[in-house]
Amino acid sequence: MRRIPWLSAAILLLATAISLHTDLDGWAGDWNETGWDLGASGMTAATLAGLPLALYARRNIEPLRSLELRCGGWRMACFLVRRCLAPSALTWLLVVATAYAITLALNPTPTRASIWPAVAATAAVLAILAISVALGLFLHPAFSLPLIILITYLVPATLDWADVDGTAPGFTPSGATHLSLPLIVVSTHFVFQTLFLTAVGVSAILLSQKQLRRKRLRAPAVVAVLLVGVSGTLVVSAPPATLAPTAAGEPLTNRYVCSETDNIRVCLLPDHERLLPETVETAEQVAQFLPPGSRPESYIEDTIDYPEIDDSAAYLEVGAVGIDPTEAVVTATADWRRCLDEENPFNHMYWLYYKLGMWPLDNLVEMDGMDFMSNASDNAQIAWWNEGLGSTC
Repeated sequence: MRRIPWLSAAILLLATAISLHTDLDGWAGDWNETGWDLGASGMTAATLAGLPLALYARRNIEPLRSLELRCGGWRMACFLVRRCLAPSALTWLLVVATAYAITLALNPTPTRASIWPAVAATAAVLAILAISVALGLFLHPAFSLPLIILITYLVPATLDWADVDGTAPGFTPSGATHLSLPLIVVSTHFVFQTLFLTAVGVSAILLSQKQLRRKRLRAPAVVAVLLVGVSGTLVVSAPPATLAPTAAGEPLTNRYVCSETDNIRVCLLPDHERLLPETVETAEQVAQFLPPGSRPESYIEDTIDYPEIDDSAAYLEVGAVGIDPTEAVVTATADWRRCLDEENPFNHMYWLYYKLGMWPLDNLVEMDGMDFMSNASDNAQIAWWNEGLGSTC
């Protein structure tokens, strides 16, 4: 039975590694995105790792009591952490160190790095493990295991709806609420979130050690409620992690890297320098079938304080570049100097994918208003593309 905490650590390591590997392009090299992905992946992995910890705590409640029955509350809490949580905590720190080593290798000079997303992610993982141990000590597995899944996964996952108007509540186990930023403006959001998650974990350990020592839980429960309540209030009142560069709308940085060819210029944030060749290649391919005047001459990543930008430049979304440079270029080209077509909003985007060889003609023709493409000449296609180009919204 003493091997179960190490089994929990192995589950945490394996589940987090698999999740991070499936989204390697989305976080590796982006310092703050690395912290966010660690949080999203770690919360799911910690829920899985917490299930055997709950069983271990329940089955060993009497041996744990007999081993440390005469010790004080502080020693009991330390013993509980050491016996149940230490293997998983050490494993998680190894995961964090590895993820940031990969990020450092790919991006040694980030635009504006913040450690707080990773700190909040660590607090979330440890809080979930502590909750699992506490529920295992207090409840039969038939009740504790479903509660662990409900409290540590299902409830946070429902926070997806809170992503409104360019703000996000932080990370959740679901990828739908995605903080796709190499630039974190409001660090206090993650500072307060860390305080809240730490309060949850400390409260769980506080209640657990009292349960092991067969002491009255009234005072610890009051302290736990106060800790969680005060820190939760701070989270609610904290500024959101905004997607905008600053409250005033000013660019955060004038640092950037550029690549220029005969046809186009592409400028990205230093965080995305490793993605510059793929971005330039896609922009060059677009330039081969769209003549000058029908396409951007420059692609500038959002938040760059680039001098002398005119209407010949298209803007690349910060998050989109990190996830898929090709998609970022296609989206920027399709939106360049064009109002959104409310009836067929994706026609221009998928036409570009078709011209790039990434979308079959049959699927394109089946879209509303695109049946003429089955036998349209190149000139007819360019004429269609130019319709509405340069209109103002």
